[in-house]
Amino acid sequence: QDPKLGRYYWQSLTQFLRRELTMKFGGEQKGAEKAAQIIRSIDDATERTMDLMANPARDRFDFKGLVLGHVQSGKTANFTALMAKAADSGYQLIVVLAGIHNVLREQTQFRVDKELTGCKDNIETDDRYVEHAADRQWTRLTSYFNEFDANDVERFDKHAASQRPILAVAKKGVPILEKLVNYFESTSEELRSKVPILIIDDEADQA
Repeated sequence: QDPKLGRYYWQSLTQFLRRELTMKFGGEQKGAEKAAQIIRSIDDATERTMDLMANPARDRFDFKGLVLGHVQSGKTANFTALMAKAADSGYQLIVVLAGIHNVLREQTQFRVDKELTGCKDNIETDDRYVEHAADRQWTRLTSYFNEFDANDVERFDKHAASQRPILAVAKKGVPILEKLVNYFESTSEELRSKVPILIIDDEADQA
């Protein structure tokens, strides 16, 4: 982790998961131990992945990796935790490729917002969201209702200069990915080279 950033986003996620899982598994007496066990498992798994990733402070890097998981085995929880740790480490732009269907992209956006960004898109839900200090807010290029439209967001160079983590959750389709690429390329190569990016392909066996 970048010592200037500490482990803020991972700690925020840990506190959120501890509260949610404790309640899910029976409250303080019954649920606390189970919650701690799950969090330790996620921490250990994502730490091993982080150890294999490139240092975002390097001038240039291009690392690729594959993580395998069974159906309903907690893959989303693991890559959300990885995103939190990546943001703590200095990765500024995180793009999640969430399959090829709108419903999966929306589900992924909702889950990541609830546990990582804390941004709520006027969705009628009783779910609790993680909370962040004003100066730790994420910049989102996508939302639950809007996948991506360059006209709805500020220029990329302004977001890049802010040093806040930037998130996009998009389908693996040519039109939307071309929009994102054109948006990123609208700023100078010099500035883009200073924005470490992590791309997570949630459905690597599709498209």
